[in-house]
Amino acid sequence: MSEIQKRAKKYAKIKTSIYFFKFVFIFLLLILLILLDFFRGLEKFSYTIASVSYPAFLIFCFITFLIFSTVNTPVNIYSEFILETKVKHKYKLSNQA
Repeated sequence: MSEIQKRAKKYAKIKTSIYFFKFVFIFLLLILLILLDFFRGLEKFSYTIASVSYPAFLIFCFITFLIFSTVNTPVNIYSEFILETKVKHKYKLSNQA
């Protein structure tokens, strides 16, 4: 196996482990929010803002999206920016096929 293939495998292993960490982290966060009954409180909050079901559902979805995207942002920055720029240069890999 050539040196480039070894570096590419190591890079792929790092990237795979980040995606696995991200999946486990989001799953555990979801379980924690369910166990803490967070979504029921968010549902009540959504209905205080909008008493009709459809707008309350949209508010619920929007707030849930904001929470999960805020929590995901540091991992996304690491995996998309730091890993793609710094680690690829370290392993001398390119995006070209």
